[in-house]
Amino acid sequence: LAREVRWHGRAPALAVASLAAIVTKHAIEQISQIVDELLEDYSLKRWTCHKAMCRLFQHFCSKETLFDWAFLACSADALFGLAFDRHGLEQDVRMAVWFVLLWIRLLYSLRVLPWVGPRLLPITCAIKGTLVFFLVVFCCSAAAVHAYYTIGLCSEPSPIYAAIVQIFRLG
Repeated sequence: LAREVRWHGRAPALAVASLAAIVTKHAIEQISQIVDELLEDYSLKRWTCHKAMCRLFQHFCSKETLFDWAFLACSADALFGLAFDRHGLEQDVRMAVWFVLLWIRLLYSLRVLPWVGPRLLPITCAIKGTLVFFLVVFCCSAAAVHAYYTIGLCSEPSPIYAAIVQIFRLG
């Protein structure tokens, strides 16, 4: 994937600079949320070191904040890879993960639109209900792959890949 972004072997400087500006804006927004919470506590005269640390801990442990910081870290890593011209499978995987996160973030942002949000809510509720089902399917598939891998009937191109392909062809 990263190869497709490149132009004559390098990522276009304008594209990298634009993406870096967007990621920097998002990082500044995250930091400003933290500062706003601390200033709100301070302005209400409820500020003590212990309360401030508890508020920061609560803020950082929320799902949304953890996802935002993971997204920022992934974005920074992918952008550094583009800017400093890293090549290879590892960089391609990092770029692929970043692109997946960008698409999920776009979908999540569309929930505020009146023609998307009300139709998206039932889908997200249904997905939450099926997570246990997919966990059971994954564990059963992983057990079959592990058993087939242990038996070692096929080893081309690699033993684990051969086991996964064989199990999914069967089932």
